[in-house]
Amino acid sequence: MGSSYRGGPIPWHLSDSMSKALHRLQVKVACQNLKIPETLALSDVTVYNSQKPVDGGGFSDIFRGHWDSGSVCIKKLRVFMRTRNEQESRMMKMFCNEALIWSHLHHPNVLQFLGFDMTSFHPYICMVSPWMENGNVLSYIRENPVSEVDTQRLVCEVSRGLEYIHGRNLVHGDIKGANVVVDASGRACLADFGLAGFAQATQGAYTTETREGSKRWMAPELLNWRIPLRRTQESDVYALGCVCLEVSRSLGCVLHLL
Repeated sequence: MGSSYRGGPIPWHLSDSMSKALHRLQVKVACQNLKIPETLALSDVTVYNSQKPVDGGGFSDIFRGHWDSGSVCIKKLRVFMRTRNEQESRMMKMFCNEALIWSHLHHPNVLQFLGFDMTSFHPYICMVSPWMENGNVLSYIRENPVSEVDTQRLVCEVSRGLEYIHGRNLVHGDIKGANVVVDASGRACLADFGLAGFAQATQGAYTTETREGSKRWMAPELLNWRIPLRRTQESDVYALGCVCLEVSRSLGCVLHLL
């Protein structure tokens, strides 16, 4: 054969079961070797201001940039490409698994994953996705007149994105208003798919955060500190209900009671 398959989306037509089997194999190989498929490594990514992130969280910093004639969001993760110890190796495997799964999700209400930027902040890894001009759904609602925001449509779009994820037997794990972004046309998309577990694994190594930060969106069974934290599709649905309250601007008073 003159060429070989290097990862990324399956480049030919296969049955759904065969495509899923190949994807599982790709994820397994990538995780075992701590190597990201070449087809998901982006080149010529430009960071507008590498010294000043526009936002940040417990395990990443957010920068705005440019790639392939469009604005992109560059999420710089606080984990190295070259792991130095067992904990970092475990986090890298988890990251590879979640990112490769995200790369195979294609739905209008799930934020598209474009690939990895391996050079802009070397040796740190960056995840690249389209830049959402309207920010997250909460800022979108705050910055626009209530009469011009169709909250029912936004909630339905988030629900359709979650239905798609669950239909693939996956769990989002961190649904909240801050992880629902809105594109230039006003369409809602679920972001940060699968990264809740990775964020949890980085605690103590790169952050001082605990699951307290997302407690307000957690199903009651996840708040039992005596058992391991295990997110499920059912806990996703509970969190979706909390997002519905956020979007309807009713959550503000409820949160203070939790």
